[in-house]
Amino acid sequence: MTVSRIDKNSSEQHLVTTAINADINAEIMRCIAAAELEHDVKVLFSVESGSRAWVVASPNSDYDVRFIYAHKKK
Repeated sequence: MTVSRIDKNSSEQHLVTTAINADINAEIMRCIAAAELEHDVKVLFSVESGSRAWVVASPNSDYDVRFIYAHKKK
């Protein structure tokens, strides 16, 4: 998985893309799937939103993920 962000330190706005470790990506996807089951929703879009997305993370930073979801039809 890759994460893109706008480089705000540049005079020109452009996207910077960084890679997420495959094991971490798998864990994030597992957590999203578990949340879908637990709350009976469908995640439509997810994005990393924390310090790692802005390339200011320390080695022990967590992974912040925001998402858009929809309730399933009943």
